[in-house]
Amino acid sequence: MKCPNINKITFSHPSKVAIKEIRRIDGLSSVLMTFIGASTFSTIFLGNNAIESTYSLNSTDFKKMSQAMLAISSIKRELIEKKAGMMLLKTRSREEKLFWNAIFLGCKG
Repeated sequence: MKCPNINKITFSHPSKVAIKEIRRIDGLSSVLMTFIGASTFSTIFLGNNAIESTYSLNSTDFKKMSQAMLAISSIKRELIEKKAGMMLLKTRSREEKLFWNAIFLGCKG
C-alpha cells in the first residue's frame, strides 16, 4: 500500500495515548533485542580461560539467537497492528482513520 498524504492531522486524546503505547512497545523490543545480543556475546567472550571461551563459542547457538530476535520483531509488529486496528475502529476523523489504516496495513513510500 502506498502511504497516504495526510495534511493537517490533529490527533485525538485516544490516538495520542495509542502513539505513546506504540513508542513504548518499540522501545521495549529494542531493549530486549539488545539484551539477547549482549547475553549471547557475553556467553561467548566472558569465559574464565581460553578453553572455556572456545567451548562457549562452539556451543552457542547463533540460530536460536536469530530466531529469538525475529520472534521479538514479529511480536512487536503484531502488537502495533493490533493497537492500530483498535484505533481504526475508535477514531472518527477521516485523517486519523487514514493514519491508523496506514499503520495497520503497512505502507511504503
